[in-house]
Amino acid sequence: FEDQQFPIDPWTTGGDGVWAIDDTNADGGSVYSLKSPDLEDDTNPSPQLSNATLTLSDTFAGGVMRMRVLASVLPPRDIFVVYIDGESAAQL
Repeated sequence: FEDQQFPIDPWTTGGDGVWAIDDTNADGGSVYSLKSPDLEDDTNPSPQLSNATLTLSDTFAGGVMRMRVLASVLPPRDIFVVYIDGESAAQL
């Protein structure tokens, strides 16, 4: 996110709200982080969903992906899920 542009390939977003580049909670060594939209809407009782997706091609040689999550999640209404290859890998 250091070029301050998002989303750019291989990232995509979808759902409710707009994801943005943020400089207030970046991980050590980085200047920017990715910030989800504010999905709190007291006027809309329907569940809201938003996602940021990183899609890597079969030609990607592999490696380690490190991420830190600073989530304001209040179960059972709020759920944060990490999917890898379409499978739930972690959930807050």
